[in-house]
Amino acid sequence: MLYLYSIKNFLILSMFHFLTSKHIDKRLKIIKISTSVFMILGLLMSFNVWILNHEFPIIKVSSWMPEFSQNATSILLFTIFLLLIVSIFKQKKIFYLGILILTMLLLTQDYMRWQPWEYMYGLMFIAFLFDTKKNTHKTFFILKVVLSGAYFWAGVHKLNPYFINTFPLDLANQIIHIFSVENTGFVYKLRYLGYLVPIIEIGIGIGLWMTKYRKLSVFVAIITHITILIFQAPGGVHYFGVVYPWNIAMIIFVWFLFYQASENLSVQNIKKSGLSLVIILFVWLLPALNIFGLWHNYASFKLYTGNDTYLFAVVNQADLNTTLSHLKNHTFKPYPEIVAQFDIKSDQSMVSFYDWTINDLSLPLNLNNTSITQLLQYMHTFDAKLKEPVSFLIYKNGRYQVLKESDYPN
Repeated sequence: MLYLYSIKNFLILSMFHFLTSKHIDKRLKIIKISTSVFMILGLLMSFNVWILNHEFPIIKVSSWMPEFSQNATSILLFTIFLLLIVSIFKQKKIFYLGILILTMLLLTQDYMRWQPWEYMYGLMFIAFLFDTKKNTHKTFFILKVVLSGAYFWAGVHKLNPYFINTFPLDLANQIIHIFSVENTGFVYKLRYLGYLVPIIEIGIGIGLWMTKYRKLSVFVAIITHITILIFQAPGGVHYFGVVYPWNIAMIIFVWFLFYQASENLSVQNIKKSGLSLVIILFVWLLPALNIFGLWHNYASFKLYTGNDTYLFAVVNQADLNTTLSHLKNHTFKPYPEIVAQFDIKSDQSMVSFYDWTINDLSLPLNLNNTSITQLLQYMHTFDAKLKEPVSFLIYKNGRYQVLKESDYPN
């Protein structure tokens, strides 16, 4: 028993030293390994979109880009996996460069592959490319810029009237259901507490840079991610598996980048670092353009904000049973108020393109003008076989609207 007790104490002490390591080289190595590991997990959990094994249409990024064959795609993806695995054991720049180049090639093929975690890992790999023993502190600074910017802008984008109708509303519904609450009005008012979420995220993004509040910000960030993991767990309020590895990775990143942070760079040193200025531009300044629709949502860390746009197709049941049978699992009967507002017939259902991507690709729909245009084109390829034409609705700014196809020309 004494022997086992000694082993237990040794393991606990070793874990404590590991988590509180102040040596910058060790911490950076942990971050590099973690980035590779969790990118592997993210790719595996969204494997269908990378290997072209899905029914959801490919959203072309550009018409002039040549299309890769299934074999070419498989070879590129296999090579990325191989480089990621090797980089876990050998943190060499050549591996990171290969990962970046091959990933960017695959990103040119399908807009659905453009995901926020992929963007963050890419920025981190770029920082690793310029890491040397002499400028490790600058590398740490760049990584801190990326992580803190993600928290800050994720919070800013949630400061809108529709955010409380996302997970805060779902949580209220869960409370009502689980506890058989009769006073539902009071519970629904509690969802306004959801506005604490963006305030907390903005506070984390700023607090991580303040010596007095840095460690508190780290703990709040970790609690936030643990809460998300609970909600995202199978059977939770929202099960959405692909964000699981990303949230675990964020816990590791925020701990090893900020908890024992003692690295300080002068403004003069930052001015001399072109890469630092570029990363600051991309992570802290350009996301502001998203407010005016001039910068990509995921590159602005605009995630699950409630004012996202959703696309729906209104389809006849007979066509769902025949020509469009592959969409049946992604349909729902419209709510009475939608039926009345848009004069939807009793034999019509609504196809949710968001549900389609979740079910088929394990990823949220990357919806923008490009993807909307191509999805409309895809649906119209079935026109000649349909008994009734398909119409489209869009959910935007908290309400359903008729989609004007003239706004999305071919």
